[in-house]
Amino acid sequence: MFQIEQLLDSSFIFKIFPLAYLSLFFACFLSATVIPFSSELIVGGMLAADYNKLLLLIIASAGNTLGGVVTYFMGYLAKWQWIEKYLRVKEESIASTRKKVNQFGIWLALFTWLPIVGDGIALAMGVLKTHRTITILFMAIGKTLRYAAIIYLAQFF
Repeated sequence: MFQIEQLLDSSFIFKIFPLAYLSLFFACFLSATVIPFSSELIVGGMLAADYNKLLLLIIASAGNTLGGVVTYFMGYLAKWQWIEKYLRVKEESIASTRKKVNQFGIWLALFTWLPIVGDGIALAMGVLKTHRTITILFMAIGKTLRYAAIIYLAQFF
C-alpha cells in the first residue's frame, strides 16, 4: 500500500505514470503553441525522477519543435483577420516582428524557444512565408539547444 508521502513525491508520480514520455511530448508541444503553457516543470520533474536524459532531450525537442511548426503553419495559412480575431495578435505586433525578420533573416527562427515572443516569431515567420525547411530546421536547433541547456543546468540543482 502507498503512503501519502510517496504520492506527494514528484519522482514517484512520474515513475508510476506509464505515459510520462507521452505527457512530456504533449507538454512541450503545447508550450510551443499559442496556448500558454510551460514545459520546464515537467522536464525538471522527470529529471528529478531520474528519467533518461537523452530520451528527455529527444522527446522534449520533438514535441516543442512540432508545436512551433504548428504555430508557423497557422501563420502561413492564416489571414490577418483570423490572427487578430482568434489569436488576439495585433497586426502591429506581427509588423514589429516582420521588421526583425527582415533585419535578422531566417536566423531569428533559432529564438522561437523564447517565452512569450517565440510564438510570435514563429507565427510571423509563417505569415511572411519564410523558407519552410530552413525555418523548421533552425527552430529545431534552437529548441534542442534550449532543452540541452535545461538538462545540463539541472544537474547543478
